Amino acid sequence: MVVHDPSARAAPPSELLMETFGLTRHSAELVAALVAGNDLKDYAEQAHVTIHTARFHLKSAFARMNVHNQAQLVSLAVTVLAELALR
Repeated sequence: MVVHDPSARAAPPSELLMETFGLTRHSAELVAALVAGNDLKDYAEQAHVTIHTARFHLKSAFARMNVHNQAQLVSLAVTVLAELALR
């Protein structure tokens, strides 16, 4: 028997995001938090950084992942991580 709770979203491993997209540790942790459904403010509070630092990590992730907004960033991360999980 397999039980699946769609409301329970686990963050993808930061290491996988770092390796796949060439992200820094902090940017990878931010992307993982966004994929898990957190927002930028939540991430900043959990990581004990200012919102300005969180925005810096977000912009860094945009540049490395070649996206222009948060929706594209999350969509790309989810797509690539799903493909990697199927391998």
